[in-house]
Amino acid sequence: MGSGSNYLSNEVMYRTTKFRDLKGNSKPVGHFHIKDLKSISKSEIIKNVTIEIIKRIAI
Repeated sequence: MGSGSNYLSNEVMYRTTKFRDLKGNSKPVGHFHIKDLKSISKSEIIKNVTIEIIKRIAI
C-alpha cells in the first residue's frame, strides 16, 4: 500500500498521481470525499460545483 492510508479512494489517487508524475505529466488531479447525500438539492449543488471545477481545471 502506498501513502493513501486505509481508504481505497486515497490509495487510487496516490497511485494515479505517482503514475502521472512518472510519465512527466503535470495535469492537475484530485478527488472528492462526499458524505451520503440524502437531499436532491444538495446533490445538484455538488454536481454543479464539481462540473465547474472540472471546467476550470481543463483549461
